[in-house]
Amino acid sequence: MHRRNVRIADVYATIKSPDEVYEDVEHGTIVAIKRSTLNP
Repeated sequence: MHRRNVRIADVYATIKSPDEVYEDVEHGTIVAIKRSTLNP
């Protein structure tokens, strides 16, 4: 498996508490999803 030099901690530091984080193996990227909700 080919991986980029990206730590999951860096993703969390960039995006405050994302709801979902998954790795796109095909494109070699990590995707974080933050849902916009009024209630935390």
